[in-house]
Order: sequence, then structure tokens, then C-alpha cells
Amino acid sequence: PLMLEGRLSQAKMLAGQANEAMLFVDVRNELEPGFDARGGAGEPIHLAIVMDRSGSMVGQRERNAFDAAEGMIRSLRDGDTVSVVAYADEASILIPVTTIDALARERVINDMRIATTELPSGHTCISCGIDLGMRTLERRNAGISRMLLLSDGEANRGTRDEQGIRVLARQARNEGVTISSIGVDIDYNEKLMSAIARESNGRHYFSETGSNLGEIFEQELQSLIHTVASDAKLVVELAPGVRLAEVFDRSYQQVDRRVIVPLGAFAAGEAKTLLLRLDVPAGAIGERAIANVTLNYESVPAV
Repeated sequence: PLMLEGRLSQAKMLAGQANEAMLFVDVRNELEPGFDARGGAGEPIHLAIVMDRSGSMVGQRERNAFDAAEGMIRSLRDGDTVSVVAYADEASILIPVTTIDALARERVINDMRIATTELPSGHTCISCGIDLGMRTLERRNAGISRMLLLSDGEANRGTRDEQGIRVLARQARNEGVTISSIGVDIDYNEKLMSAIARESNGRHYFSETGSNLGEIFEQELQSLIHTVASDAKLVVELAPGVRLAEVFDRSYQQVDRRVIVPLGAFAAGEAKTLLLRLDVPAGAIGERAIANVTLNYESVPAV
């Protein structure tokens, strides 16, 4: 299901002196977006919806968020699981982990509506929401795991610095959970929320008023339903003497000459790219190797 293409920024370099080269790698699934020849992912979806309920969410933003969550839950398939976590000064579980069927779906939606009767209040502990959201996903069975994280403000409780938040997102990725983040209004911390998504191989969205949250939630659901591969990982093995100078906008791990870049799951029609800056040492005239790129992934079973 995945195609790999790599290319260097130039075909020739000057012999006898050090050079710099950019290595671009493109990984994609070539089905039409949203199309899955098997009719959808065969594995269950495990979804944790983590919602900001600090004081700034009161009013239409909160209603839009709950309406979007309700629409997403209605579209989950029987056998999928969902939990809903709210956070402000601390985090709490609004909906415990529930396996969806006809009765459970309506019960979850009704419980969510009851939860909206209590007005949002307090500060914004994003790390509290991530921590509790991960705990609801701890005992999941095999499947595709996603956390949908929504915030309209600045992290001012719990872990507040970007590096600390990155650590939480990296832990989620290492445990097989992708976090997609949604920033609402112009006052949210875009750098922080996009770092969470990038570190965990999720997507980052911006919603100016919250009016398009339903479209965002639906887009995430479709990417889950039409997942064609999971746990994708690029391994770039540098030729002797070639040095990694920079990796752009991707988390990575370097072990000796191997640069390991996790890419996570791929939906039908999805593409992800990698860009590296390399320092190439001086060498003799003639062809030489720069890097060897391999891709590992798990195909999602057919229905």
C-alpha cells in the first residue's frame, strides 16, 4: 500500500572538497483519498476525545465542540471504542471507555449532553488531558488508536513548556497512539499544539471560531476508517563519513549512522515527506553512495 521515493538536491558535487546536500523522501499511498478497496479498516478504532473545558470555552465554542464529538461518535462502527476526557485545572473522565453498539452509542451521546449542563471554568492543563486520555487507552486491544485533543488557550497548569509537552507526545507515539490537535480561536498556543501533533505523527488543525469542528472531526474519522498502513518507519542509513546536519519538522532518533524517523499510520491517498540536510565529506572523482533509505510498516488487515 505504500510507495517510497527519494532524491538528492543535486546529481553532482565537487570532488576534493566538502559538500552539503538535501535528501528528500516521499512516502505515499496512491489510492484516491477516502477510498479503500477493502471497504474500510479491518481493525477496530480506539478513540479518545480530549476536550478543553476551561473558562474561555464557555458558550458557542463548547456547543460546537460537543456537537462535533457527537457526530463523530454517531459515525463510529460497532466494535470501535470511545472515551471522552475533559480538562481545565485538572482532567476528568466524562465518558469512560465504551465499546460502541446501537445501545451504547445512544447512551454515550446522552451522557455527553448531560455533561454540557455544567459550565466550563478554570485554567488550562493540557498535559492533564493528555495523561488521562492515555490512561483511557491503556488497556485497549489490537486496533488503530487516536487521541483528538482540542484547546482554545495557553497551557497554564501542569506541564507548560514545549519540551515537556513534546515528551508526553513522544511517549504516546511510542505506545502506539497518534494525537491530532485542534486549536480554536486565535489565542491558543499554535507552536505547542502543532508540536504535539508532529511529535506523535498526528495532524494539526486550526478552527477560528469552532464552527468547522464538525468537518475536522469527520476528516479525522475518515482517516481512521480508511487506514491502509500503520507503524510506518523510515530508516536512513548514512554512508561512511556522511553526517546528519538537520532533520526538518520530524522527530527522529539517531543510532550510529542510522537515522530512524517514525511516520505512524497512513490513510488512503495520504502522503508524508522527510527532508534531511547532510554534510558530505570530500572525496575522489566518481560515483559514491550518500544514503540508503528503507521503509518498514504494518499493512492494516482487510475486513
